[in-house]
Amino acid sequence: MSSIRSMQWPISAQRPRPWAALLVIAGFIHETRGRWSVLRGTISHNDIMRASGHRQQLVGMLQRFWKKDRRSIERWVDSLLTSNAAGRLEPFPVR
Repeated sequence: MSSIRSMQWPISAQRPRPWAALLVIAGFIHETRGRWSVLRGTISHNDIMRASGHRQQLVGMLQRFWKKDRRSIERWVDSLLTSNAAGRLEPFPVR
């Protein structure tokens, strides 16, 4: 029976990406710009600016987490928002 110290972690097949740190920094910048946009939209009572700020925050968070470029994440978010899952949401009932 071997000890835990003798066990090795599996080596991933992916090579380390040297630019991954830059993608994390870029994601943080996008997330911060989204927060500012939400704040500006709240102060000016602009709902569209607030919504775009929330979207930008989401893209920045996903970019930091997944370490991918912004455009591919934006495409994924847009496809998620325009899919049938979003179309099945019923509008708020007006009384």
